[in-house]
Amino acid sequence: TGGFLGSYAEMTVDNGEIVEMQVPGGGTYDLQGSLDQFVAAPDPLQLINARWEFQDGNWFPDFAASAEKLLWFYDHAGGPTVDGVLAVNATFVAGLIDLLGPIDMADYDRTITGDNFLTETQRIVGIEADKTLNKPKQFLSDLTPKLLVKATQADTLSFLALLQKVGTGLAERDIQLYMKDARMQKTIDVLGWSGRVAQTDGDYLMVVDANIGGGKTDMVIDQKIEVEVVIADDGSIVNAVTISRTHNGVKGDLFTGVKNVDYQSVYVPEGSILLSVDGDVAAPDTSLFEVSTLPLEIDDDLSMITGDIRYDALSRTLINDEFGKTVFGNWVQTKPGSTSTITYTYRLPFVIDGVGYRQGLFSGLKSALGFSNVGRYTMLVQKQSGVLNRRTTVRVVTPERVNTVWSSDDAASQSGAEFDGMADAYVAQLFEVK
Repeated sequence: TGGFLGSYAEMTVDNGEIVEMQVPGGGTYDLQGSLDQFVAAPDPLQLINARWEFQDGNWFPDFAASAEKLLWFYDHAGGPTVDGVLAVNATFVAGLIDLLGPIDMADYDRTITGDNFLTETQRIVGIEADKTLNKPKQFLSDLTPKLLVKATQADTLSFLALLQKVGTGLAERDIQLYMKDARMQKTIDVLGWSGRVAQTDGDYLMVVDANIGGGKTDMVIDQKIEVEVVIADDGSIVNAVTISRTHNGVKGDLFTGVKNVDYQSVYVPEGSILLSVDGDVAAPDTSLFEVSTLPLEIDDDLSMITGDIRYDALSRTLINDEFGKTVFGNWVQTKPGSTSTITYTYRLPFVIDGVGYRQGLFSGLKSALGFSNVGRYTMLVQKQSGVLNRRTTVRVVTPERVNTVWSSDDAASQSGAEFDGMADAYVAQLFEVK
């Protein structure tokens, strides 16, 4: 749901005011020693840790599911009962600082701006922090109160800009909310702030990338997704989704000069049939995965959500059903200066009504009476939280005997509708048989 959890804060809020906040200097790793449950991590995560822990708890792209898992870890690490989870991406914090102005961090001998927040934070946490104190995230603990003071003391114009920034963050899934109170959570769902995997009756696509042991390389990955939707004469649909990942880092760079190791999950309509996978599929050697020295239990939540996992030996693809979708999973490894490309081809579990040769009785009567038969195609492309550089193109190809009578984006049936990946995207078309 947006990447590795580096830091967390425990907040007490009363009538909209933050009255207390604790930011542990050791970050999410502070909970490791007190965790009283020993459960196995999801299989891909075992590349870096056989045991599943709080810092990796946001494994699911459905934020509500990840939030509930985080609360489970927090409870079993001795944390107090809390009412909800608020997730904020680091890039959003950089944008806040850019809006509110520089923050003087005299104890660290530097001034933090929106432009240098990410790089300076990584430098302080990863290099300069005193290893003997074991509090690498103390910098964020010191920075956060200063940022909150700037936000609460902003003048009218700055505050209005701040509200707009927060609204954009919620729409672009840089801020995600979960509350245990059912009534409050329903409101969050209606407002579209819950980060849930969307349920639709049409076509659907969400590409989820999990950087596992690949440093900070996501910052320098450009991703291009090309979707070709081919509607056949009988109304059946075959999609070809081509995903290209270009690593713009330079080998040897401090944070971004290593290989990007990505476990890629492609979420499509439930019941879709995988036809082929072509390209740069590259799983890490099995000897690189961690093995626990202690017995680990199977996590009940993980088992319930992922269900039965099938292995397609021909394409080396893992397939399962979760959150009302079918998921194709593969490893993609991209070295600095190179591009990795994978194409997934699959058949959708439904057809376009009114397009196929074999029309039902009602469609035949409509034709006989002079009424047109209209078919509909829709696709929702859902954004993964935290993605920075991703462009998606959707092109719909129809049979010659079909006219497109309306389209949400005319380019979808020509060169392809293009989206910048900052928010969810939607394509819809109406067809009429000639």
